Amino acid sequence: MQLKKTIYILILPLLILASCRKKDTCDEDSSYHELNPCLHSFIFDTGSYWIYKNSLNTNMDSVFVEKCEFEVIGYKNGGSGCQPTTAFESINTEFNSTINGLFTTFMHYDMVKPGQDLEYENRLFDCSNMESLDSLELQNQTFYNILKIETINPNAKLFYKEDVGLIRKIVFDSIQDSIVFDLIEYQTVAFVLP
Repeated sequence: MQLKKTIYILILPLLILASCRKKDTCDEDSSYHELNPCLHSFIFDTGSYWIYKNSLNTNMDSVFVEKCEFEVIGYKNGGSGCQPTTAFESINTEFNSTINGLFTTFMHYDMVKPGQDLEYENRLFDCSNMESLDSLELQNQTFYNILKIETINPNAKLFYKEDVGLIRKIVFDSIQDSIVFDLIEYQTVAFVLP
């Protein structure tokens, strides 16, 4: 009997301390970041292809979608105590090019630089840094409502048309002035977001 009392006396303070311990509470809510809607019409599924003509040597480059995947990426925010979950939508598209081989683009919300959504050749862009152009004529075809992005590495200008994709790419080289890749044929299949 004395042994039971001693055990209760030793365990009771531990139970009291455990029940009085302050529980972790979060002042911050968990967050979910959707892909910027302005990028939805630039997501293409398998079956999509584009054929470009090189302005210097008239070589052709065919690019087609190998696969396109939607994913929600989530993680616990760092630090001790409160760790709200942050999640964001991500689209990974794998392309195959007859000249450049396989390459991947990522569209997602960037937690380090919020609002940047499109990663192209390891560079992130958002809809706010795209310049709007009224039109662009290529191979006797005029495209309207064009978005232009200028990149630093590689030094290039990219011209996009909604529901068509990349219609012109101008690459500036230290050896040559510029190489222009113009779209001459395409077929696109829109990716359906879940």
